[in-house]
Amino acid sequence: MSPTPPHQKEDRVCSRVLEGKNGALAGTRSSTHVFRSHVLLTRQPPLPFSESSFLFVGCERAMAFTPVESSLGGLLIGSAASLAYMADGKITGISGILGPALRSLGTGQLREAWWKWLFLLGLVLAGLANLLLNGSFAFPDAMPFSVLRYLLGGLCIGLGTRLGRGCTSGHGICGLPRLSQRSWIAVPCFMIVAAITVAVLIVPTVCLPYRVRSYVSPTASGFIFGLGLGCSGMTRQDKVLNFLDVAGTWDPSLMLVMGCGLCASAPSFLYAEKEDRKPLCGAHTDCAFEKPAKRGDYGSLVFGSCAFGLGWGLIGICPGPGVVGVMPYLSQGGSGLAFGLAFLAICASWLGTDWVLAVWKQRQSTRYAAEATE
Repeated sequence: MSPTPPHQKEDRVCSRVLEGKNGALAGTRSSTHVFRSHVLLTRQPPLPFSESSFLFVGCERAMAFTPVESSLGGLLIGSAASLAYMADGKITGISGILGPALRSLGTGQLREAWWKWLFLLGLVLAGLANLLLNGSFAFPDAMPFSVLRYLLGGLCIGLGTRLGRGCTSGHGICGLPRLSQRSWIAVPCFMIVAAITVAVLIVPTVCLPYRVRSYVSPTASGFIFGLGLGCSGMTRQDKVLNFLDVAGTWDPSLMLVMGCGLCASAPSFLYAEKEDRKPLCGAHTDCAFEKPAKRGDYGSLVFGSCAFGLGWGLIGICPGPGVVGVMPYLSQGGSGLAFGLAFLAICASWLGTDWVLAVWKQRQSTRYAAEATE
């Protein structure tokens, strides 16, 4: 047998539950049939769903800490959120954009959801741009989980996000402390170029006439947001699952995504706290900052958040990376098809939960109205 080419090998840390015939498992030491091992796996063609012999409970690549990519991605995400809020007063919660946009297909209220559809278009375009420019990092092979696990994760994410109402190490980490001249030149260069890129996309957008900006702004916000997701590694299931595996292969890179994203978006949201302030579209009567409730409804919030956490931990996908990654991962075939199936499950679960809540609220209001007339 010829040796496997080096570029077809990858270092992984895997946790599996093997489903052997008649419950007999060869080579396992634990009576629970669970083992964790650090192995060198070769890439094999993905098996058809019916032939999969594993139910993976975790298979995370042992990855390098990537603070620069994660920080840059977080800044892009935060800048996109800031642009959407300051220009249009819109909050870029992906589940709160994707779900209502899909709902508008059934209610026929597409005109009211046009901003959401343009933002989603920007996310999809960013996914394709990431695939073209950064595909090997942003979209490695989809994780080879069972279809059942993908479906369960997708259903939990859709249910949870509806009930809960939400969701570059070489030069940076190694070169800078070594006082490498190349690194001290490289890091400022790509950080400055990235900042200029964001400015080139944002500044003209907010200066456009309202009619033009009403189309450009949501698309640009979605595009920048999606670029940030790909750049930071949020579109990688293995990186997300490594981040969540605190006791094992923990990769803290994604903490920087949240931190840098907050740094970029916080000034805009703090500015909007005063009641008399409006976004750039404020001259129009229907334009105002979106301000969801900050308190109340804690029961569904906790239950929904826990359900989302369950799904996120199962498959490493949340709505934003799902929108950005669905086309690139589907193009891979194999496990990428299961990724697409999970994304459909997220959408269906969100819509189903939304329908149940609408029916329940309608019945509650009818009952209260009847009690009031008695």
